[in-house]
Amino acid sequence: MRQIIGTPNSSMLIRGYGVPDRRGSEHALIIVILEALGRREKESKRSEGNGHWNGDVNEQTKERFQFTDRQQEVVKCLARGWTNKEIASNLGIALPTVKEHVRHIMEKTESTTRTGVLMRVLR
Repeated sequence: MRQIIGTPNSSMLIRGYGVPDRRGSEHALIIVILEALGRREKESKRSEGNGHWNGDVNEQTKERFQFTDRQQEVVKCLARGWTNKEIASNLGIALPTVKEHVRHIMEKTESTTRTGVLMRVLR
C-alpha cells in the first residue's frame, strides 16, 4: 500500500507492507512507514529525534548483524521505504554501490528480500 495524505504544505507518505509468516496468518505482520514529504535534507543530520529510528536500536542492530556504518545508513533508508535510487542520492553514492550494500545486508540478515531485511532488523 502507498498513499499520500495531508495538504500541499504538510503531507505524509504512508507505506504499508504485509509480511507473511510460515507459521500462519495469525503470525503475519504489517509494517507501516510514515514519511513527511517536502524538502529532503541529509537523513543523517535529521534522523536523531524525529521518530524514524531510535539510536539504541541503531547500535543494537549494528552490533547484532555486524553492519558497517554505511550499511547501517542504508538500513535506515530501507526502513523508510526508499528506492535504491533515492538511497544513492541521499547518501551521495553510486547506484551500484547501494545495490552492493543491500546485497551484503541481505547476507548478514539471512534475508532474500528488502522486506525480509526489515523484519529481521526490526524484531
